[in-house]
Amino acid sequence: MIFSKPNKKTYISVLTLLLVVITNSCKNNDDTPIVTDIQLNETELTMNVGDEVSLQVTTDTYDNAIIWRSSNENIATVNDQGLVTIMAGGTVAITATVDQAQAICIINSNPDVFIIQREVEDEIPVFWKNGEKTSMGNEIDKILNSIFVYKEDVYVTGEDWFSDGSGYLWKNGEVQNLPPSSGKINELKSFFKDDEGNEYMCAEIITDNNDKIPVYWANGVESLMETTPPSSILFTNGSIDIYGMYVGNGDVYIIGNQRVGSDENLATLWKNGIIQPFTGDVATFDFGSVHVKDGDVFVAGYARLSNTETVAKYWKNGTPVDLFSDTNPAFAEAISVADNGDVYVVGVQFLAGQAQAVYWKNEERILLHDGPRESSASDIFIFGDDIYITGYGPERNGDAYFAYWKNGTPVTIPSREFRGGSWSLFVR
Repeated sequence: MIFSKPNKKTYISVLTLLLVVITNSCKNNDDTPIVTDIQLNETELTMNVGDEVSLQVTTDTYDNAIIWRSSNENIATVNDQGLVTIMAGGTVAITATVDQAQAICIINSNPDVFIIQREVEDEIPVFWKNGEKTSMGNEIDKILNSIFVYKEDVYVTGEDWFSDGSGYLWKNGEVQNLPPSSGKINELKSFFKDDEGNEYMCAEIITDNNDKIPVYWANGVESLMETTPPSSILFTNGSIDIYGMYVGNGDVYIIGNQRVGSDENLATLWKNGIIQPFTGDVATFDFGSVHVKDGDVFVAGYARLSNTETVAKYWKNGTPVDLFSDTNPAFAEAISVADNGDVYVVGVQFLAGQAQAVYWKNEERILLHDGPRESSASDIFIFGDDIYITGYGPERNGDAYFAYWKNGTPVTIPSREFRGGSWSLFVR
């Protein structure tokens, strides 16, 4: 085979073609250069819920389109102009993309903290958000049971101060109509709304026959819960006390006590209205809180060993775990589990005959308050790496009244309208 030697013109043509290809690969279809590196006016920010910030690409984009994305729109949204709006507490990455280039701004958002106090006598009930109060309705003498926040809506459950009164649900400070029921809703205990917007409530109701029975609602549909014996317990001979509720994967978990007759107490966990088994004698237990994490069911409470001796415990899937408490009486009131599996329980222990607020982390006891006044801890909320605990006890500092603990440190509200302490909280 005979090969011909390329001439000079052939070399020039090939070189020209390569230059054209290389030049075109650095351009878009509209002949604008392809952007390979960009920068933002901010790379890290700390903001509060409700704040807005305008992010801008500070390098030349040659008028190429900027695509904005949020890593979690539940925490922050961003529009096509780079305007970021903080929706909830947490950490979020806002990414700008131009052609082959990306730039990221990390935003740490401080959460909103919502709290309620337990008893509101002779005053209109309120909830507090970051130290600012919102009045609820126009009636006085209420007992507040729980607070729940879903997106921008704040839900509070409660009841009348007097024992034969009615249950209440407030939404953003306005009294709501309660769902249809088989009896009078005497005490509305908890409200829960899942990510799909399904609403759940639980309560104690009194029927026309004066039976007091536990119920829950899913999207307004009532379900009667089992009792022991498996029939309604007469209000005159016994009582049902519902303490809390948690919804996980569509299953409704409710804890409480059934008091049969004058001296028998049956601590009870219901799942979708069905009583669940526990290891040990439930007649010696008292339950205070339920939490579900990765399919495991955690219940906080205590066991009565005698009339004067109680041991704080939590149960995981029905099996008890003792909490360290020396030999002093202790009571566990609420429980939550962190993403890393650490189990937190809050409650009260009597030290030198005086009640003091404590919490347990993986069974190890930690004092929240050891002052001259008695104190207590009643509720817990884990947000990221931070632990929020409600309670009562620490004295005010000037005009700053104790509201709750954050990571063991008291947080105050500087208002004479706030009388100190809290019962339930929600952080988002």
